[in-house]
Amino acid sequence: MASRADHKSEKESASSFEVTPGAVVLNVLGYREQEDWVAMALEMDLRGYGQTFREALEELRELVATQIRFAHFKGQAELIWKSAEPVWFERFADVRRERSFGRG
Repeated sequence: MASRADHKSEKESASSFEVTPGAVVLNVLGYREQEDWVAMALEMDLRGYGQTFREALEELRELVATQIRFAHFKGQAELIWKSAEPVWFERFADVRRERSFGRG
């Protein structure tokens, strides 16, 4: 029979997986693809699409939340993280460098 301490540790480990809005920080690359904007979460290899970047970002936010809920449902936190191809990280770094040097 499980003791009260065992129940507490199970509850604590379950609650440690909870994610609140704003708790996850991701690098997002925005770019145009034909007529649409794409917002890509590099650490999760997810893409949101929209007529504006804001719309694409909102769709991406919903996809990220869905992926996290799915991983929580399955009890497998490793399902959250799947890095995009290295070329996307390189593009992200290029944009950051351009913005840093362009503002100086």
